[in-house]
This record gives sequence, C-alpha cells and structure tokens, in this order.
Amino acid sequence: MKDPGFSEFSKWLESLTPTEFATIASLTGLVIGQFLTQSEQNAIGNWLECVGQVLLTMGTKPYINNYNNELLSRVKDLEKEIEQLKSNLYNTN
Repeated sequence: MKDPGFSEFSKWLESLTPTEFATIASLTGLVIGQFLTQSEQNAIGNWLECVGQVLLTMGTKPYINNYNNELLSRVKDLEKEIEQLKSNLYNTN
C-alpha cells in the first residue's frame, strides 16, 4: 500500500521541539473547534483519541517482542544456573 504522505508528516512532527509540537497541536484544536458544535467537537475529539490509541497500541509490538525475548533469555539463564546448582549439590554428596 502506498504511503499517502503520513511518513512525511510524521517526520515533520518528529523534527519539532516539544514546545512547537504542543503549540501547533493546541492551535490546530482551537482553529478546528471553533467551527464545530459541541456534539461535533466530542465526536471528532473521541475519534482522534481512538486513532491515537490504535497507533500507540500498534507501536508497542516491537517493545513487547523485545521484552518477551529478554524474559526468555533470563529464564534460560536461570535454568542453566539451576542445573549447575543441582550438579554441584549431587557432586558434594
């Protein structure tokens, strides 16, 4: 699927300082909101919140995979240590 320009927009957002980012977001909300009824503001605001949650959830997958791999590695290390302790225990008896 061809990127409709979201990557460029995302790169531009990432280039902003935190102050610029917050200012642009605030101004965008204020400009859009003044032309909408309260019901429309709620509908669009909730929809944008939902979009944001989906994007955040999709972005966690690499972190979850890395965390799971790290946990599996730790479990394997602990299993080796347990086997070594068993071996040491049996050799001293």
